[in-house]
Amino acid sequence: MRQGDTLSGKPSSGAYLNQINKTLDLMFRDLVEREVIMCNPIDKVATPKVDTKEKRALTPARMRQLVDQLEVETSCDIGYFLAITMGLRRGEICALSWRDIDFDNKVLTVNHNFDAFRNLKEAKTHAGMRNLPLPEFVCDALLRRKKAQQEYFLTRNYLHRGLKKGWSEQTEDTPVVLDFYAQRAHPDTFGKWWERDRKLLGLDGWCLHELRHSYLSMLAQQGVHPKVMQELAGHASATITMDIYTHVNMDQKREAADVMEDAFQSIGAEEEFMAKHAEDAPKGRPYKVRHVRPSRRTRAPEQAPVQTEERFVPDSYQQPDRPKFQVITTAPDLRVSEAI
Repeated sequence: MRQGDTLSGKPSSGAYLNQINKTLDLMFRDLVEREVIMCNPIDKVATPKVDTKEKRALTPARMRQLVDQLEVETSCDIGYFLAITMGLRRGEICALSWRDIDFDNKVLTVNHNFDAFRNLKEAKTHAGMRNLPLPEFVCDALLRRKKAQQEYFLTRNYLHRGLKKGWSEQTEDTPVVLDFYAQRAHPDTFGKWWERDRKLLGLDGWCLHELRHSYLSMLAQQGVHPKVMQELAGHASATITMDIYTHVNMDQKREAADVMEDAFQSIGAEEEFMAKHAEDAPKGRPYKVRHVRPSRRTRAPEQAPVQTEERFVPDSYQQPDRPKFQVITTAPDLRVSEAI
């Protein structure tokens, strides 16, 4: 299969073969436990390595530029638009009908998938069935697409007025994305549209699924909670969303490094401030004290504590009119931190 011995004639990826290996391993392990076979033959087979390339993600500025380039009145561009702004999969985009869009409440319902065999079926998992809120600009784009589709049907019906076939009418079950024959677009056809248009959009070499990656990565950069991202993406676990579909760019890494630098600088500045103002602190008032750890490089040998001075602290258990005082000794390595 790695050499192209498949039905399509294309070599299978390492990730696909890895999944097959895991499935066969589970099946044979069950047969061994039932004593149907003596040993698991998969134990003697090397596990195929996952060779899936890391997906890229567009920056928010580049995503905005792509949205401005799209003509949402067309079938192909409204599909790209839904992938970059709603994070829909290719099969979910092709399965979308006007019945699934509630323009009054601005909600898009995802509950079907259109597979390679032209089967319109329910989503594979319960998590894949979800209701997505529509932003205002996405709702406007879909309305423009719906109006353009109505005009297309009128023109198509006029051209086919003398024929028995070819009459089309927009209904609630009409797909949002149509092919040349005014039928529901096949997922492979939609993928070929992207391969044709991506160079014109300035995204040569980018795959269609990376638009979904970009959508989820932008949500992560904006601080959206992982659980909310999971619901929007239709994943069964938030771990899948955070580990696979989010990307950290160099700017975010630099921000994390700056946070650590600021933290260490603030610690050093605090100790320097307290050492400088300890002698000038006002007297006659109680203070909190804390131990200042000397630098590891300049730490002096430990010495026995020596009484250097006395100061008075009011005893809170005595009467307020005639307070008594208690003598407290301080060591050289104690510093005054702040007044109560």
